[in-house]
Amino acid sequence: MRVKRKCSCSMDISYLLKSELKQFWDWLGLSSQEYELLGTITNSHESMYPRWDELIRLTCIAITNLEMGETSQIDLILEVMALDNEEEAILIECEEQLTNSGLNLLIEKGCSFPFRNARWQIAELIGRKKSREFENYLIALTNDDSKYVQRRALLSLVKINSQLANEISFQKLEDDNEMIRLVSIRILSQTSSDFLKEATKKLASDSSLLIKEELNKIMCNEE
Repeated sequence: MRVKRKCSCSMDISYLLKSELKQFWDWLGLSSQEYELLGTITNSHESMYPRWDELIRLTCIAITNLEMGETSQIDLILEVMALDNEEEAILIECEEQLTNSGLNLLIEKGCSFPFRNARWQIAELIGRKKSREFENYLIALTNDDSKYVQRRALLSLVKINSQLANEISFQKLEDDNEMIRLVSIRILSQTSSDFLKEATKKLASDSSLLIKEELNKIMCNEE
């Protein structure tokens, strides 16, 4: 009888959460695919949705269900996580509630989830947990299609395996994205990497003002 009640409750949450998400997209006036294509350019801030608190509440219940072994709501959790990219309430709930079993299921699915705002939060979640068990997921995310996801993955990787983060950061000094290069040289500097001297040479002729400022800071610290 307990199993039946648990299954019924889980099905109810799935239905309610799917319904709430449908209402959210109707309110926003975009499909989930359109939202992802637009990035952060939307007509309304997500949390301005009138039933935002209910959306978060239902998702927190789904996270509890995941910890209990219910895997059918993972996509819904990740979808709301992506929407909740400013307050990060869902990210915090996952960090506090999920153990390695539930965490692994979420991370495995989250690394390839179609919303970039879910993927960078998965990278952040791994960094907060500081477990080498999830290192390979971070390595994959350092090659994500989104440069922002790559940056967040690097910043998390340095908390788990600083040597590997240094090696990848050194490689990314040649990336065409200014912010990737900036994060990379900062990681090398902050960890006092053996690659730092060579890295400063690589970036000596970089045209980015941000990179030039960072190199000046490094030089001043060395004096």
